[in-house]
Amino acid sequence: MDLTEKLTKTDIDQFQTEENGSPEGDGPAVYEKLRQAEETAESLRREKEDLEKELGRCRLEYAAERALTQAGARNARLLLKIIGTQGLVLGEDDSIEGLHEKAEALKASDPYLFGDQKPYFKGYVPEQAGDFSPDGRMDFSDMTYSEVVELMNG
Repeated sequence: MDLTEKLTKTDIDQFQTEENGSPEGDGPAVYEKLRQAEETAESLRREKEDLEKELGRCRLEYAAERALTQAGARNARLLLKIIGTQGLVLGEDDSIEGLHEKAEALKASDPYLFGDQKPYFKGYVPEQAGDFSPDGRMDFSDMTYSEVVELMNG
């Protein structure tokens, strides 16, 4: 129920008569303030709807990224952009209807987008080094000075 339904012209005229003594004096000003209040209320209502839509979109994207990460996606944001959010529905328990089917189809067509999250390193592996003592320092006691210099420049 908006303000114009609550306040009729007779209510406003009665108020003005009681307060000011004449209904003609401030009538247009009261209607103008009422119109401005209605415009403000309408713009705030539209803004609230827009913000609720944006919040829903953000919640859907976050839940979808989390589900893709749990499914083994290497880059969940990229996969979400590839899959898109059209046709995805966020449930009450943050489950996403339609995502599993799209992810499985993508996993079948492009398996390189999914896989283990372990980093792959080439080269020196600290756990397999045999030249160092347990405290991480090298034992130079059995080396000559030239061997140490050669090792350092090495």
